Amino acid sequence: MIRALALAVALACPGTALAQAGLDALDRRSELLGWEAVGRLDMPHGTCTATLIAADVVLTAAHCLHGLDADAPVRFRAGLSHGRAVSERQLAGWVMPERYRTDRGALERTESVGLDVALGRLDAPISTTDADPFLVLTDEARGDALSVVSYGRGRLDAPSRQGTCRIRQRFTHEVLGFDCDVTFGSSGAPVFARQGRRMRILSVVSAGDGVRAFGPRVAGRIAPLQAALDRDVPAPASTTGIKRLRVGEGRAGASGARFVRPERSP
Repeated sequence: MIRALALAVALACPGTALAQAGLDALDRRSELLGWEAVGRLDMPHGTCTATLIAADVVLTAAHCLHGLDADAPVRFRAGLSHGRAVSERQLAGWVMPERYRTDRGALERTESVGLDVALGRLDAPISTTDADPFLVLTDEARGDALSVVSYGRGRLDAPSRQGTCRIRQRFTHEVLGFDCDVTFGSSGAPVFARQGRRMRILSVVSAGDGVRAFGPRVAGRIAPLQAALDRDVPAPASTTGIKRLRVGEGRAGASGARFVRPERSP
């Protein structure tokens, strides 16, 4: 299994290459309902997928942003579909685990994937009426009813969703192996697990070996990265009508229910 994971990481620059079967294209606005917080991350060297987890914070894979100059133009396009996004923002800055940033080439392969998490600060908040941020799963996932939404090679114009995939392996360093279908550009895509009626982020796509996808369990990575982001990348000025959400917080008085398009039958 470790040899397979080593091959997976070798293939993951900047994305992974897996089969594209069993995917539903979210081409229409009605199909995007509930998934607008997932967007395409456009960078000078290519694209990845990222997800809004607070009004001004996106979650993605560290290898998408690793090595970029601090002033490199990186744009998050929430709910992008055929040239139109529900909202677009530049990244004012980003953070990743210090060991990943400085020692990536020397890290043991599973540890590299386990650290492959980054947070980006938007230059202005996105209103929750446009894209409602997803929360991170803090409970242990049982391995059933996972879902991935991503922008990938050959389908960069609109997101695609795989409604059902599962955890197949668990490695050291909080690394998980999935049977989810991803491709180049899917790096950083959220891997969702259902918690009650809500979908929460369990992992992000980091690598693949042609059969499986791999990613870190992100729950334990978010708090220290959020602290680093708050320290190094100041939050944008508050905007009238937009409440800035901290990672892990819900809206006061909200039921927590997320209205999404029902899953299609197999």
